[in-house]
Amino acid sequence: MSEHPIRMFDPRLGTLRGELADPSAANGGVQTVELFHVDLQPDGQVMLHIRPADRPVAGEPLALDGVNELTDGGLELTMAGGRKLQFPQDHAAGVRDLILSLANRTTPYF
Repeated sequence: MSEHPIRMFDPRLGTLRGELADPSAANGGVQTVELFHVDLQPDGQVMLHIRPADRPVAGEPLALDGVNELTDGGLELTMAGGRKLQFPQDHAAGVRDLILSLANRTTPYF
């Protein structure tokens, strides 16, 4: 098995934007972010790399803990540490496809 992460992202999906909420912050700490990179670590952990949507700066890696479908068609990702990353319905399909590709390792994009 490789010691390096499998770097995956489908650039055809375009920009995937969501809201990152930190429940431990006083005001909920909601920030609009852009998912720009995803990789699968050798231990099986999925890492999402996000950055502020209004600044193309180096991103922050977040470990994915869980995925929940929302009633409005959106998607909520639970990150390590309890933060929540929500994608609206129009961006959720791209995120779902990306996560399924990682889970199945059938469609790698390097």
